Amino acid sequence: MYKVFIIEDEYLIRNNLREQITVLGS
Repeated sequence: MYKVFIIEDEYLIRNNLREQITVLGS
């Protein structure tokens, strides 16, 4: 359960970074 939570958290962080990069790109 803890492992899954960490993986989901990492996924959200990466998604957030992608959105920020997209905003900076435009």
